[in-house]
Amino acid sequence: MTNERQHILTSSLRLFLSKNHKQVSVKEIADQAGVTKQTIRKYFNSKEEIFVEVLKFFFADYICISGSRVSAFALSQFYRTILRGIEGNKKADETIERRQVA
Repeated sequence: MTNERQHILTSSLRLFLSKNHKQVSVKEIADQAGVTKQTIRKYFNSKEEIFVEVLKFFFADYICISGSRVSAFALSQFYRTILRGIEGNKKADETIERRQVA
């Protein structure tokens, strides 16, 4: 992972923790990270994808079932559930599907 991508994820985490996910824009993420929206798009296709990557990058190691790692499927279901709750629409499914294909 590049330092720039990691910096974007860290900046995104700060914003997602400070206010509602729906209230955070890609422009705000870019401003917080000190990069352009074009740079954000170089790494991520959408705000939802950024959110999923933040969860994976910062929290995947802490999600365990019976002391063992969670399967990729279980983790994707977890992300999908969180995004559905936040977005209340099918963007979560679309984002997860894109990530599974990539």
